[in-house]
Amino acid sequence: MKKVVPFTKTILFKTHIAEITEIEVNEDLVLDENNEVKGDILVDGKYKTTEASMLEEEFHYELPFVIAIDDKYIADNLEIEIEEFNYEIINEEELKVNINIVLDNLEEKEETREEEIPIPVEIEEDIKEVEEPIELLEKEITVEQENTPINSIFSNLTNDTETYSTYRVYIVKESDTLEYILDKYKISKEELENYNDLSSINIGDKLIIPCSND
Repeated sequence: MKKVVPFTKTILFKTHIAEITEIEVNEDLVLDENNEVKGDILVDGKYKTTEASMLEEEFHYELPFVIAIDDKYIADNLEIEIEEFNYEIINEEELKVNINIVLDNLEEKEETREEEIPIPVEIEEDIKEVEEPIELLEKEITVEQENTPINSIFSNLTNDTETYSTYRVYIVKESDTLEYILDKYKISKEELENYNDLSSINIGDKLIIPCSND
């Protein structure tokens, strides 16, 4: 059984965001001794502060995430991964990310198979920034954490499992070819087609690039 948990957060930057040139999302979620899926959603990338700028600034944020697994499920073989994500520049300082987190290999216990029990999900309020990407700016980086709850279905687990999933968003440039992109990220055309429509690729298009967990 597979459950998809949507995760949405808004990140406040300390400088203007004119363009996101590269972004990737991964996770370090694990099952802890309290039978919770817990850890951080990691958001990394590069952006320009003005459209005319030739310089790209780096950003890195950790978004805390917690899910309690309901005891109606057996999660001995639970697998955790990021299925898909997208982002939106809300204004000149705010970036909104939407991420689907998949909890796979859940087994429902026979005696509670017909019951419908909601999944309680708690999201911690603080977003931790690992490093300050722009040293010359005087304002402190602040990140707003929305308090919107995520509906979920889970509570008890019996083992610790850790997975790490990574995707990149590549923005097509004028000189790019499909062969160049496939060689750059060491993937096949078939793998890329699983996440993108390759029938027509134009400058400025955003391609989702699955990355190896090695």
